[in-house]
Amino acid sequence: MLFRSVQWPTVGQRTVSTSTTKERPATWLRRILLVEDDDRDALRVECLLRSDANGYDVHRVVSLRAARSALRTERYDAVLLDMSLPDGEGMETVEAICSAVPEVPIVALTSRRCADAGLRAVQVGAQDYLDKRSLDVAALGQALRYAIERKRAEARLVYLAHYDPLTGLANRALFYERLEQALVHAPKHRARIAVLFLDLEDRKSTRLNSSHWNNL
Repeated sequence: MLFRSVQWPTVGQRTVSTSTTKERPATWLRRILLVEDDDRDALRVECLLRSDANGYDVHRVVSLRAARSALRTERYDAVLLDMSLPDGEGMETVEAICSAVPEVPIVALTSRRCADAGLRAVQVGAQDYLDKRSLDVAALGQALRYAIERKRAEARLVYLAHYDPLTGLANRALFYERLEQALVHAPKHRARIAVLFLDLEDRKSTRLNSSHWNNL
């Protein structure tokens, strides 16, 4: 199919609870996937999040492969991604997660002294980056919150650019985009493409009725 509805990020698996407020509903916790192979660094990050009053649910994996597997089966609010893993290094790790789940924000963690590594991570898809050597509660919490909000705003802008705000139907820009993708992929898979045209009568009345019901 050429069109599919936008799925807003939701929360996912709970394994290590880092909430500091017992009375707080579990549904308020932000679900974080921590991709870190170093036990000492992972423990430090978990302790910092445990100290954050906002509360987090953290699930840790130790490899890029395990991260992709977790992201296929669960939903997370953000990914804390070490850029040096046993099966991935540098920009490769960020690009792999971005391609697997483009809707989930990424905060890259680097221990390299070169600041350019973090900047390149942002250029290839991460929302932010942090130096593991200078992590603290305020910086980590702020980076996660800002990354989540940036991704939500980005998703909203993409939705408004491709869908009619009144009817929720895909617009012409999205149609041409998906059609172009189909034309590129079809020859590779020896597939055929069919385009179905539907003539909607009295479209103006339909839009007005939709606007009326949305305002009730």
